[in-house]
Amino acid sequence: SDAPKGEGVIHGDVTLTGDGLSKLALKANLAGHDVKLHGGPLQSDTPSIDTFLFDLSLLTNDKEVEIETLTVDSPFLTANVSAKTSDITVQTLSATAKVNLAEIFKQFPATLALKEGMKVSEGMIDIDTKLNTVDADLLFQVSAHLKRLAGTSGTKKIALNKPININITGKKGEQSIELEQLLIESSFITANGSGNNNGGKIDVTADIGDALKEAQKFIDLGGLVSDGKLKLSLDVINAENNTREVKGSLDIAGFKLSHDGVSIYPENKLSTTFASKLQFDNGLVLQSIGQTNFNFNSWYGEGSLSASGLTLPNDSSPAAIKNGILNSTLRLERVTTLL
Repeated sequence: SDAPKGEGVIHGDVTLTGDGLSKLALKANLAGHDVKLHGGPLQSDTPSIDTFLFDLSLLTNDKEVEIETLTVDSPFLTANVSAKTSDITVQTLSATAKVNLAEIFKQFPATLALKEGMKVSEGMIDIDTKLNTVDADLLFQVSAHLKRLAGTSGTKKIALNKPININITGKKGEQSIELEQLLIESSFITANGSGNNNGGKIDVTADIGDALKEAQKFIDLGGLVSDGKLKLSLDVINAENNTREVKGSLDIAGFKLSHDGVSIYPENKLSTTFASKLQFDNGLVLQSIGQTNFNFNSWYGEGSLSASGLTLPNDSSPAAIKNGILNSTLRLERVTTLL
């Protein structure tokens, strides 16, 4: 089996009290000691946890479920959650977590391809999630921040150039959803997005070379080298009768890719555009895909694909394309270099 094997001791108390099924209280206090894992996907890693703690206090009645406290305390993760639901609707939820990347890299160096001689000393991801129902709308806010990732390679100090921040805010109604903001910020990628039932937009810019340089500070990329300035744009426009028109483009200027010194894609442009019409029902469930067009231009060649009558898979039949036209011009002398 590919599953890792382990050993350790888990002990604790679980109590359930109440008045029939109409009112129940659950309390759980568990602790683990000397937990060790090995084998399977862990390669040569043998991670261990001296102690972890899990505590839960939960109350229920005919209409409500309340998580008074849910806490996890371990070397890899600490988390705190509280929540309250009423008639299967989330009224409030607050969750915070800290992911200890320094400890994860220390315990899983082979699995994560940590560079030889690299020791990660700092690295904590802070995650904060809040849900709150106001009238008929569920408001949500999610954030994740990696303020600093640092360590040493021999006597050399290594650190990310800038923090990585992700923020998502929005709300969901009975028949609507609104993404007020999607924001990603770092030294190598920036993304902005927003949208609702009537449409939306997302723009992404990234420096592939800078991203790999940041990753290569800590992990072994196995001879992979790439570069290029990436721009991604996606627009969703509301049309009649629950139809959405989707248009997008992906452009990478100066794109190049090689592995172990062998060129896979010499420095050149790579660009694609696509457009499609999506049919939804009143519950925003995708029903069918209409006219779809895709174009590409690369060092290996260029081409286009036009398709219509795309049917979605169901219990009795797989996905299918009724009509499609593919036109392409490939430079075979370049394609054969991949073989």
